[in-house]
Amino acid sequence: MYLTVSGLICLLFGLFIIFTPGLLHRLSQAGNTIVLYLDDRLSQAKIWVGLLLVFIGVWLIYLVSFYPELWYITPVWLLCLLTGFFYLFLPNWLFWLSNLFDKLVFSADELIMGSRKVFGVILLVVSIYLFFSAYLINRR
Repeated sequence: MYLTVSGLICLLFGLFIIFTPGLLHRLSQAGNTIVLYLDDRLSQAKIWVGLLLVFIGVWLIYLVSFYPELWYITPVWLLCLLTGFFYLFLPNWLFWLSNLFDKLVFSADELIMGSRKVFGVILLVVSIYLFFSAYLINRR
């Protein structure tokens, strides 16, 4: 059942990408509108967010120190502490990082629209594979 539904979704999106480039471009433009500015919302609570992240980071360090089997939490507490200290001592770091990534990161829309036929064919091949896998499983 899940393979068939997944195959159907891949088939529909593959056909959609290949045969309706104008509609795909209009949907992309509609989806690229800004809903809210996160910087404006977080600017009022940067100190509280920073303190909360530092508190969570310290609490996770405490847990890891008493329970060594939770070693995999280390990247989480490192990220919490680093982000919390950035919010406390470099309040505009998120704005700076946002501007940096706006200049460096490419748009996924440009990538998809530039090679939409390739992505569409890949999705069609994946859908055929999923349909065939579902057929083999149901044949048993």
